[in-house]
Amino acid sequence: MLGSLVTSKVTTNPTDGTVQLKGLLDSATVKPQIANNGLSLQLVELRALGSKLSTNTVQRNLDDLTAKATQNYPLGIHADSVKVTDSGVEATFSSQNATIPASSSQPQTGQDCFGNL
Repeated sequence: MLGSLVTSKVTTNPTDGTVQLKGLLDSATVKPQIANNGLSLQLVELRALGSKLSTNTVQRNLDDLTAKATQNYPLGIHADSVKVTDSGVEATFSSQNATIPASSSQPQTGQDCFGNL
């Protein structure tokens, strides 16, 4: 039930590179970007109950959330590009000269995810 209050419709706009999230009580427009080798979402507009709201506090929280989720990938992987399309958001990532760790008999440490290749 809470999900539809927060977001019930997602619309992409490739022309201006934004994604609009609409819910029963609010809407937010964000612009995906590359920041510090990861992805970020610039909050373009925020509305609640029909009124435009300040984006400052929400932007800081959004920056913290996206930084934790998209920066410091293993093996030097980093975001190269991001674009909004008619059907969603496309992002490309790459790494060069990465040393893939050998398989380990120890429990997964996060660095041995390629051990069974």
